[in-house]
Amino acid sequence: MNTTDSLARRAYTRSRDDVDRLLDWIEQELLQCDERACKGAEDWGHAESMQNVRAKLIELLSLVSDQPSKDIEESLADAREGENAQKHPPE
Repeated sequence: MNTTDSLARRAYTRSRDDVDRLLDWIEQELLQCDERACKGAEDWGHAESMQNVRAKLIELLSLVSDQPSKDIEESLADAREGENAQKHPPE
């Protein structure tokens, strides 16, 4: 392995480790958002903030997975439909 490959591997690993830390940090922040939203359930600001987070995560997933945002949106909609069907099965 030449020096360039080694540097590239280290740069990737360092960035990947940071991504893991950032994802953990995001999870902690989301838990705090949940607490604030429960206290102010009628505050549309919480819903708007979460919608913005969702949009950014879809954008990020699209970048990482090289899939169009539309496909990700459709997968999320399918998952919601599946969850709703499990919670409310037809009689």
